[in-house]
Amino acid sequence: KNLRYPALAREQGAEGIAVVQFVVLENGNIADVTNVRDPEARMGNSAVWVVNRMNYLCDPWMPGIQGGKPVKALYTLPIMYKLE
Repeated sequence: KNLRYPALAREQGAEGIAVVQFVVLENGNIADVTNVRDPEARMGNSAVWVVNRMNYLCDPWMPGIQGGKPVKALYTLPIMYKLE
């Protein structure tokens, strides 16, 4: 509900899948957000913006567990943009 379709992409009728990678830290916060795939028209930047806001908008993520202890985990999130 917090993801915004970029105006430029909407005007161009652009659709596609943006891929964002980030690290879930031991405490569940998100860090090191990167845009791995940007279909076009700033859709990837919009996806990075909303993932960065997750630290403030939702509960902490569950970190990776190794040997019974929380560890950093790399997460890849595909975000589909489709005009209706």
